[in-house]
Amino acid sequence: MTSKPDLKDINGLELDRRVWAYDEDRRIAEIALKGRLEGEWEWCIPKRCFMEWRCELKESAQDLPIIPMVTEVFIGEEVEVIRDLQNTWSMTRTKADSYLGYTIDGRYSYQIEAPSSQVECLRGYTYISSSIKQKGLGLITFGDHLDAYQYAEEWYMCLFGIGTFFIHKSALEPSTLPPLEWVRQFLGTPYLWGGRTAWGIDCSGLAQMYFRYQNIYIPRDADQQEAAFAKVAEPRAGDLAFFDGHVGILLEQNERGNWRMLHANSRHMSVTVDTLGEGEYGEYLSSILHGFGRWEGEIGVYWKPK
Repeated sequence: MTSKPDLKDINGLELDRRVWAYDEDRRIAEIALKGRLEGEWEWCIPKRCFMEWRCELKESAQDLPIIPMVTEVFIGEEVEVIRDLQNTWSMTRTKADSYLGYTIDGRYSYQIEAPSSQVECLRGYTYISSSIKQKGLGLITFGDHLDAYQYAEEWYMCLFGIGTFFIHKSALEPSTLPPLEWVRQFLGTPYLWGGRTAWGIDCSGLAQMYFRYQNIYIPRDADQQEAAFAKVAEPRAGDLAFFDGHVGILLEQNERGNWRMLHANSRHMSVTVDTLGEGEYGEYLSSILHGFGRWEGEIGVYWKPK
């Protein structure tokens, strides 16, 4: 998330600041670190809430447009607010992958129950009324969660977040495609650092969405994913390929035995299919290949750091 060195706890273990909440300058830390950090700290108890609209987790709590986004947060996504800062920014962690950053205050709701309906379409719009002729109010995407109630035969009314709006029923209809066919629909999606949607996505975000479609929750960054996956010498379709700061999804082998891979990349600034070991880019990818990984963890359980 940041180039700032991680702190070490009293046992000399590094505390990855992407998942452990602490700010040594402000001397605040989540209560889970009590007893692991030396010195005087203000201990914070995370508050469960849900984002009211899609927003960015930023790298630091500064009101500057140039501060990088570390990840996108879905509409209705469950998060933990660790600490409000200066009535402007909040130290926030996404619950599904324990990823930390800073959000602008006022974008979350402390409601008790999670929104009832998951958006299943890759890309869609919200509308001011139940008519396709009305101007779209905003964007929705797979992974968003809304409180949606059937309003008419083909329309749902939503009451979560920015107020009352409408979505077409097609936005809530689950896909029946096999996972690899489903994720191929991201082909051509623009590359976006920190992105996790079909409006813009990065390499590890694409891997996350591929597994989320299968009700599997994996870490956010490529190096975290590599550490969480079991290494395999003989990969198969659907496994991940890991590189220096990069990850891709294996599709199939060609007639020469080389793997074709779907990945979001800054070389093409989009999601593309490239073949390992073939062509200038494929040869470069092979030169930085770490190996292959397969998910052997739990299904339907949020990922947590060990």
